[in-house]
This record gives sequence, structure tokens and C-alpha cells, in this order.
Amino acid sequence: MTDAPVRALVTRPVEQAGATAARLADVGIEPVLEPLLTIQPAAAEIDLDGVQAVLLTSRNGARALAASTTRYSVPVTAVGDATAQAAREAGLIHVISANGSSADLVRLVGGLDPGKGRLVHVTGEVEAGDLAGRIRAKGFTVDRVVLYKAVPAKKLSAATTALISEGGVAMALFFSPRTAAVFAALARKARVARSCAAIRGVFISQAAAEAASALPWRAQLVATRPHLAAVIHAAKRARG
Repeated sequence: MTDAPVRALVTRPVEQAGATAARLADVGIEPVLEPLLTIQPAAAEIDLDGVQAVLLTSRNGARALAASTTRYSVPVTAVGDATAQAAREAGLIHVISANGSSADLVRLVGGLDPGKGRLVHVTGEVEAGDLAGRIRAKGFTVDRVVLYKAVPAKKLSAATTALISEGGVAMALFFSPRTAAVFAALARKARVARSCAAIRGVFISQAAAEAASALPWRAQLVATRPHLAAVIHAAKRARG
């Protein structure tokens, strides 16, 4: 008799889901891919004249920037190592990482000279928090440029709905407040919200956990740091 697989729902967009699935498989957790956001380019242009740095807070932003310019030598400051790596893989040359959260990024940018040029924050249509506002408070000129949009799924797949209703999902991973909120809405729409009482929610941040707090989770675990490795570690703890 073999043990039943420990399955984790991976709700990330397709572009990030593969890496997450691989990390889960490495620790003996079977990933179930259920992308809840689809990343699409936004009809926008980016002006990099007089810019001393571009601020990136997601891998989607890194890819969108590289697709929107040929000035790959523009200085880039990324919120964390994963975003910095995505920027380098997309062809951007001068990239540094704040190694953490948006607060870490604000602290790092605070070491720049406001007189040496404006900053550009590349973001999606929906942004969590007001990074540009916090940096403007330090005397910088910051332009927020929307280069992509994340379109939410309209429903959970039939396969995932069946797994949840049958108790076949042990945990669900969420990497943003918006994804968590989308899942909560779609779980109610699919009439499987009550079945979440058998699922441990694993969240990249407290804000993400709060976005889905109305569901009756078996438990909610928040990663100690806002990056993939910490989420995988939390998933291992959730596995028991």
C-alpha cells in the first residue's frame, strides 16, 4: 500500500509556475498547476531619457521592461534576487537586488541622489501598495509606468474543483494578495469554499494571507521572507 500523494495547488501565472512546481517536486510535494492570472502586455511606451534607475518589483515587470526597450544598459534596481535574475535573463545588464521586500527596495533607493535623475517604476495595472509614493516622499521624481496587466481567471478548472471537493489537495500556495483574492472568489463561485477547511494555505506575505482570510483554511502559514525559497520552506512545514 502506497501513501497518498501530498498535493499543493500552484496558483502562479504560467511564466512562474514551472519553477515553483519543480521546487515542490524536489521536496516530495506533488504540484497541481492552476494559474489564476494570465500576464499580457499593456499598450504603453516607456521613456528612459534622464532616468538614473528603473525599479522592478516583479519578474513580470522585468520581462515587460526588456520587451519594451532596446536600452538594456539602463540601471535596474530589483526588489529581490528572483526579480533581478529574471531581468538578467531577459538581457538587462546593470542589475542590482534589494534582497527582499518593497521596504528593502525603498531603503536601497534612498541611498541614491535625487538630483541625478528621475526614477521609473515598471508595474502592472494593479499594484499592491504605493512604492512610487513612498520614494517620492524621500525627494525623488518617480514615474509609474504600466507595461503589463494580469488578467484573472474566470473559474477554477474542472479538475482542480474536483480535487478540492474530494479532499485531494493538502495545501495551496499564493504569491500575491491579488492571486489569493481571486482564488477566494473562484472557490466560492465553484462552491468549494467549505472544502478549504481541509487545505493549508501557504502565503508569501501577510497581505496575501489576509486577502483569502475569509476562507475556512485548515491553517494559514506565512513565509518568513517574500521569496520562493521561503514559501517552499513554509510548504514543507505545512506538509508536517
